[in-house]
Parts: sequence; structure tokens; C-alpha cells
Amino acid sequence: MTLEEWEILLSFSRRVKTVTLDARDSDEEIHAIDACVYRALSACPLSNLFPKLHTLHVQGSTMYNSKYRLLMTSDLLLSSSLRAIRVTSMFPNSFFSDAPLLTKFCPLVESFSCLHNTNPRLPDDGELELLTKTLCQWEHLRTVDCGALNQDILTHLTKASPPSLGHLSVPVSTAAPWLSGQYGVREISRLSLNVDGIDTFSRALKALLLDENSTVSPSFLSASPVARLHTVQFVPSTRPNVVKPSPRPPSLIFTSLAECVSHAYLTSITLSESNRSSIIPPHGYLTKDALSPLRAFSMLTELMIDFHHHPIMLEDVADNEDSDRDENSDEALTVLVSCWPRLERLQLKTLQRPASLAGLFAVLESCPRLAYLNIAVRVDPRQVDVAAESISESKFAGSTTVTQLPHNSVITWLDITHASERLHDIEPLAKVLHHVVPSLRTCNQGEPTVTSNMYSHLCNDETSVQAARAWLSTWDHSDRYEITSIEWSINFWTVVFAEMMGLVKVERE
Repeated sequence: MTLEEWEILLSFSRRVKTVTLDARDSDEEIHAIDACVYRALSACPLSNLFPKLHTLHVQGSTMYNSKYRLLMTSDLLLSSSLRAIRVTSMFPNSFFSDAPLLTKFCPLVESFSCLHNTNPRLPDDGELELLTKTLCQWEHLRTVDCGALNQDILTHLTKASPPSLGHLSVPVSTAAPWLSGQYGVREISRLSLNVDGIDTFSRALKALLLDENSTVSPSFLSASPVARLHTVQFVPSTRPNVVKPSPRPPSLIFTSLAECVSHAYLTSITLSESNRSSIIPPHGYLTKDALSPLRAFSMLTELMIDFHHHPIMLEDVADNEDSDRDENSDEALTVLVSCWPRLERLQLKTLQRPASLAGLFAVLESCPRLAYLNIAVRVDPRQVDVAAESISESKFAGSTTVTQLPHNSVITWLDITHASERLHDIEPLAKVLHHVVPSLRTCNQGEPTVTSNMYSHLCNDETSVQAARAWLSTWDHSDRYEITSIEWSINFWTVVFAEMMGLVKVERE
């Protein structure tokens, strides 16, 4: 290429703010950069081809790709305009070894992420030494996601006055030396802790957010602490423990948050536990008392709790009758969600006792902004009949709205089941759902995906509607026992959704 041709290219590339560089060997990956492109770039007469580059994304292993390293040792890509570096499928020490002049060419980096896979491992001493040396040279660094950190890195990140961070994602073991420190972060947009125990999460939270002048509030309903945390994620580690932390109940997670985090700023809480994780003892329940500290966070827009080994029990254990337990569970659920009127996403995935239709109504009424709701709901036909009659009476009286029933036109999926699934239950159920959640199109026992779950069927799918009509035309009482319960549920809910859309009509009698 001539200098004139390079200048033509520069007239376009000077507008580029993000570059994704596939560093894999072109002999192995068809999407990698060809060798002739590397040769041309290495001969570029311009000092910098991307003068406005803000974000560099490097992906792939560079073990056999020496041509990629030529780019990472020049200022063709690397310049003082760079603010964010994102590296995937590579360990930090490998990336830093390929780019030894990184901090010289890019002194103003604010965000750095580098993960080899989705399960961050603990680095050895040599890797941590190179990581510390590099990160501590970036004076404006505020977002870090590159595996385990140490005291020197955290001290560097929090030396501003007052200390504030963007996104901090870090795996933490109970033996991490930095847990004994106090870094006093006053504001952080997002904190994700991959921990080996509940006690480790509590210690990490206090070490990061408190300092020697902090006072822990004795009650979650008292004055809010000063740490402004907007989003927090609790992710249990699946790595084997070298030193096992002290076993603690899940309620410690909630009390630690209420004690250390400003109640006026936290908007998102995600607490998850994979099937492979064993940091939470596989017994016991999450009771309403354990969850009560979360009531202090009235600004929440997202609350996602998914603990496989700890079902959420909202009813009182002393209740002997199932009806009493259902009523008390719905009442406790109502009291809980009423504290979060701004919720847009809610997941309480392991409810020991599913919410009733009345409980669903209470959640929708307390949280009118909900766009995603993942709680188990089991519908009783008697409650459906009462709700359907109120709709009919309101329409008969000439009213266009039913004030006693909520209305949510955004939710498209629910984890909902019906207690009986009889043919004459379809018409009132479709009427109630059409009024309360008119956009509802799928229901199942898991996440709302069309391809991976047999309960996820679209009501406007012509094949499903034809099958539903065929099922209706041949239905009789004996059919209920001649097909599997799964097949029956598929047909039942397909007809419900088709009835909601007006594609079929099922008369109650």
C-alpha cells in the first residue's frame, strides 16, 4: 500500500472507537486475521491508525501467533486515547507478556477485564506479581475484572478521595490476606463476588465498603450507611477449597448487605447458587425473617434469588392446615414485595409453597413496573371462578375496568400451573389471564425459552392451534387417563393461550 492509500484508510479508521482483534492463529481459525493483513499493518507508515480508539477487545489464544504480538508492541493500535481493554480466552499474564509496553502507550486506561473462562481461578504468585505491576501503573483505573486481586491492587484502586469504583468483579477465598484490611469504598456501580463461602462474602463486603471510621448499623431499619453500592452479585465458587470457611446461614448475606450498603442507592441484587456449588449447607430454608433485611432497600428494580439447596419458606411452620399455609405464604409474600414498588425484575425461584392466584395479584399490584416475574404460581379453580365473575359483573355494569384486579401488559411468561386442568377450567382461566396479563404467551417450569422446554408454546402458532382444536374435538373424560400428564398440560395451556387470543372458543358448559 502506498502512503496515499494509507491516508484514505485513515480517513475512515479515524472514526473507529472500538476494535475487536481475533488473536488466534489464522491456520486454525477461519475467522482469524490472515497473515498478509498482519504484514501490511506492520508496514504501516502512520504513527497511529485509530487515533480515537476507546475500546480494544482481544479474543483468542496467542500461543502460536507471533504476528499478533507485533501489533501489541507498537502504537498502531495502542494509544493514549484507549480507555477500556477487554480480553477473553486468555490469562492476564499471557496478555501482559504479549504487550510489554501497554501502560506506556495507554496510560489512561479506566477499565480492564481479562478472563480465561467463566470460572475464574486463583493465580500463582508469579501471575499476581505481573498483574499487580501492570494495574498499579494505571492511575485512572476504576473497573477491574481479571481474577483474584491482592492488597496492593485494592489499595491502588481505592487511593482516590473519596474512593469510588465502577465495576469490580473478583473471586475471593477465605484465606485471601486482603480480607483483613479496610478500603472504605464510598461508591461502586457494580460489585460481583465469586466466593467460597457465605462468611467470605460478608468479610469481603465489610473489607471493601467499611473503614476505620465506619460504624455498622445494629438494625437494618435504622439510618443508612454511607457506602453507595448500586448492583451486587453473590456467586458461589465451584473451585475446591484449600481452606474451608466457617459454615454460616444464608441470612448472613442479607444482614451484611443491610449493614454495609446505603439503602437509598442499591437497585439490583443477584444471589445465585449453581447445582455444583456446595458452599451453602444443603439443609434448611430461607424464611421470611431471614429475607426481612432486604425490605430496607426500597429502591430495588431487580431482585434475583436462586438458591437450589435452600427453598424459600414464607409460611409459618406451625400452620397445620394447607389452606392456612397458603394464606400465610401469600400474606408474607405481599408484605415482602410491597417494600419494592420499583421492581422491574423479580425472581424467587425456589418457593417452597407456590403463590396462589391471590398472591400473584398482590405481587402485580405492589410492583406495577414488573417486566419479568419468576415465582412459582399454582392456580386454584375456585379463585379463578371468583376473579372471572368479578370481570363479568363489571362488564355487565358497564364499567371498562375491574378495579379489584391488577393489570400488567408487559409480562409474557410465567411459571404457572393449574390445580386441576379440566376442560371447563379453560374459559374462566383464559378470561382472567387475558385481563390481568394480556401479553402472556408461554408458561413452563423453567426459563422462558421456546426451543428447550416443552411447555413453551406460542399461542399464535398455527400448528399448535390446529392441534388444540383437534384435541378439543375428540376430548372426553376418558382421554384424561389415556395420555401422559405432560401431553395433557401442553394441550391444556395451548388452548388457554389460543382462547386468550380469540383463536378458539371454549364454552364453559
